[in-house]
Amino acid sequence: MMTTYTTTNKLVVLFYLLMRDELPTSKLVGAIKECEKDQEYVLTSGYLAQYAEDLVGRLTTSGDCDDSVCTNEEFWKVVDEAFLAGVTESEVSDVFGSSLTTVSRWKSHKGAPCSETQVRKFAVDKLKEMISNKNKQE
Repeated sequence: MMTTYTTTNKLVVLFYLLMRDELPTSKLVGAIKECEKDQEYVLTSGYLAQYAEDLVGRLTTSGDCDDSVCTNEEFWKVVDEAFLAGVTESEVSDVFGSSLTTVSRWKSHKGAPCSETQVRKFAVDKLKEMISNKNKQE
């Protein structure tokens, strides 16, 4: 009888933790079957899709990432902190959307293109404020 198992594969650990603590195995298997299809997927929450892409990058790369999704490491750390503090996915998504609108309006007055880094800076500041507020409520 096998009582322990040793691995360095981060995806094995992720799936193990999900099955042990979070999801019924049947739901995880159903999701895996859906992902095995050879097709392009249209994901309806762009923010959540980018966050998922970042999480995959953390597990599958050595940390060197040229993709624009992970150029601002501070942003993703603050997003993690926000979730851990109890900020909902919807609230985080709203912050990112309002930050994009704010930066776009400001940049349009200056006649310069909107930078993703600037959007994330606005979002990080707002998320830090939300985290502080959640911590005060506890």
